[in-house]
Amino acid sequence: MSEPIEHSAENFKRIIESKIRGVEAQIRKNPKDFIEDYIKRKARMVNRDTQRRIVSGTVYNHKNALRRLMLFCEEERLRLVWELFNDRFEERFTAWMQDKEYSANTIASQYSIMKVWLSESEMEGLITDKHFHRWTTKVHDVENIYLTEEEIERIYRLDFSSEELRSQIDPRQRIEETRDMFVVACWTGLRFGDWKDLSKIQIVGDTMTVHTRKTNKTVVIPLHPFVKEIYEKYGRKFPKVVDKTHTLFQIRQCARWAGLDEHTTLSRMQGGKSVVKSGTKADFLMNHTARRSFATNMYLKGIPPISIMAITGHTTEANFMKYIKVDKHQHAQVVARAFAS
Repeated sequence: MSEPIEHSAENFKRIIESKIRGVEAQIRKNPKDFIEDYIKRKARMVNRDTQRRIVSGTVYNHKNALRRLMLFCEEERLRLVWELFNDRFEERFTAWMQDKEYSANTIASQYSIMKVWLSESEMEGLITDKHFHRWTTKVHDVENIYLTEEEIERIYRLDFSSEELRSQIDPRQRIEETRDMFVVACWTGLRFGDWKDLSKIQIVGDTMTVHTRKTNKTVVIPLHPFVKEIYEKYGRKFPKVVDKTHTLFQIRQCARWAGLDEHTTLSRMQGGKSVVKSGTKADFLMNHTARRSFATNMYLKGIPPISIMAITGHTTEANFMKYIKVDKHQHAQVVARAFAS
């Protein structure tokens, strides 16, 4: 029979601390619990470079990566233990992801996130196998589309009051506001995460100053006439946007109504092989197409990359050039305009 414990603040504190240590020890023993605990802490972490909270998209990617790892273990009948991450793990996991036809960049992102988890566990002394340091996390360039100035204008000129479109639109969808904010993004180069903050922004003169969420940078953006028109249209402010998924659905629908039906093919590495996908230009539209379109159209106008980067917030020309979607003939035209000036 154990000795009775004296009721005191000191003894109570000691009991609570021992319970906490027991829970923490259990977390350290179990990879799934350890990773889930890390993801919870991730949501409260601050980016060392920007001194801002980690964006929700990063946390979402970590949760998605854990779900993917759990599904792999379930289907391959493997126990998720620290010993799983040995010299054979990358080969087996990559083969499984390729069978699932994940893209090369999704696979690279999966390993990049997992290396963060395992580096944390290594510091805790939970994993001693060093093979995870050699996992490949190289991201591959992928083909994407951009919209020309003429195509952006076709979307902007859609008449939602016309009988043809009125019959296809549910007023609750706020599709006209989505269209307008997409056009604003096409002429400002802002990421989707910054669109929602524009509902509070004030414009002074012919520029607007935006503090970007992802990079914690302040950018000054000149106002295109369409951006000014939209700002005035909503009583000298910008409308709020719907969530990312509904925005994508709605801008693709707008692109179809605007006749962006040009046959398009894009090739990507998927499932360990090159896959060519075909469809209309509207089918390949993404929320990020707006930012890519801004960078490309400004580049084609002959504006120096350093000036465009000051607006997009890119810090290296190498990353900026990934946004430029032009062919060899268009590059030649840019140089030719420089010769003529």
